[in-house]
Amino acid sequence: IQQRKELAGVYNGSFELPLTKGLFDWKISSSRHIDLSIRSTLGADRKMALKIRFTNAEKKFRQLQQYVLLPRGEYQLTVLKRSERLAGRGRLKWFMRCAGNGELIAESNALLPSREWEEASFQFRVPAASSCDAQMISLESVGKHAFDHKLSGELWLDNIRINRIGS
Repeated sequence: IQQRKELAGVYNGSFELPLTKGLFDWKISSSRHIDLSIRSTLGADRKMALKIRFTNAEKKFRQLQQYVLLPRGEYQLTVLKRSERLAGRGRLKWFMRCAGNGELIAESNALLPSREWEEASFQFRVPAASSCDAQMISLESVGKHAFDHKLSGELWLDNIRINRIGS
């Protein structure tokens, strides 16, 4: 039970620690048109932040994920974000799914471009179902067609956290 409490919430949400291949660390993968890297930047919550650089790929983005262990209840995911020249048809949203069966728990509104650091958040409820003992957070592009996923520019993320709402 103590270990579960320690894993409840986002691990390394400020990107200050080196990434590991651990089950509950961030899963990030770059591709030819999308580069994810941890960099130092001004205005970040601490020193480091995650930089995602898009170069006009017409391909679904789903290259930032993390497993979490949250007991049933109400939560809020909050992220500090800013963008540089982020443009295109593509829109990015946060998704929370049950890890056992992939069932969608909630999704955020589309992240809006902002040159200054600002918070974005959304609320969700983890159900009591045994298929939802673990959950997956992911940042994804949304759209029906390949051109709907097209993005260019940079998105910076920092201080990603999950807080329980109420008791």
